[in-house]
Amino acid sequence: MESFCEASIVFAIYMFIYFASRMTLIAMFGGYITKTTSVSEMLEALNRMKVPRSIGIPFSVLLRFVPTIKIELKALKENMKIRGIVTSRFFPLLHPIKYIEYTLVPLLMRMIKISDELSASALIRGLDSDEKRVTLTELRFRKTDLMIGLLGAFMIALMIVIQRIY
Repeated sequence: MESFCEASIVFAIYMFIYFASRMTLIAMFGGYITKTTSVSEMLEALNRMKVPRSIGIPFSVLLRFVPTIKIELKALKENMKIRGIVTSRFFPLLHPIKYIEYTLVPLLMRMIKISDELSASALIRGLDSDEKRVTLTELRFRKTDLMIGLLGAFMIALMIVIQRIY
């Protein structure tokens, strides 16, 4: 029975590391996109690549949603400090369940409100319109874009080769 418990803990740690390694890459890509690209540029690029609007519109809402959630999380942490809920830096480590509860419940309530506001904003801006959009930003495919694309393709090919070897 004891070895089963130890194996379960090891498996849980392994799964956490596995998913964290996969999500880290996605989070890095998302952070890069949100910092370097405006929503209008992203929508225009997706339109030019003939990506369906059913993918482009949720993606644009997501690009607006992520920075807003970061701001809300920062404000929530400050509020918990002011109210005396979080007494030290180590509160999340000492009381993880309480910290998750105190963070997630208000954050989920705020996320519902923010998503409604972003949906209304998207409708007002005409994102669901079938008319062709006018963009003031000039989009071009540059040499750096080509280099990054080739580097990404090389990394993917390298990973496939490594996985087949081992």
